[in-house]
Amino acid sequence: MNYKFVRIGVSMKEQKTDLGKTFNIFYDGECGFCNFWVSFLSRLDSSKKYHYYSLSSEYAVQQLVHPLPATRSVIYQKGDHLYTKSEAVIQILRGLGGKYKLAVLLYIIPHRLRDWTYDKVARNRHKLPWFENSSCTRGNSKFS
Repeated sequence: MNYKFVRIGVSMKEQKTDLGKTFNIFYDGECGFCNFWVSFLSRLDSSKKYHYYSLSSEYAVQQLVHPLPATRSVIYQKGDHLYTKSEAVIQILRGLGGKYKLAVLLYIIPHRLRDWTYDKVARNRHKLPWFENSSCTRGNSKFS
C-alpha cells in the first residue's frame, strides 16, 4: 500500500519537489566563522535533512564544477539547483521551517545589495576576532 505524506504548512508544489532531493551545504571548512554557522545550523536542523561538506572535501570536488565560480561563497545544493551567496542563506533558512521561513522577507532587499553585504562579510570573516582561532569541524565525520 502506498502512502502519501503531506507536510503541514508547505505548498503542494514544494511538497512535490522536495521529495527525494538532496540538500547539501558546501562551506569553507578552514574558516572558523563558517564552522560556527555550520554547527549552529546542524543544531537547528532537527529533521537532519542537510548534509554539510567542506568545499575542499572529495565529495565537493566530485559534485561541484571546478574551478568554483564563487570561492568565498557558501553553496547550497537543493536537488539539481545550486544557490550561492545571499540566495543560499535565504534558501537554507527557509528550509529549516518554523520562524526561519521568515528569511524570505529578505527578498525585499535588492539582490545586488544582499550579495554586496554577503561579499563584505565573506572578505572579512577571517579577521573577526571571535573566530580567528576557531578549530575546524571538518575532521568530525558529521561535517565531512
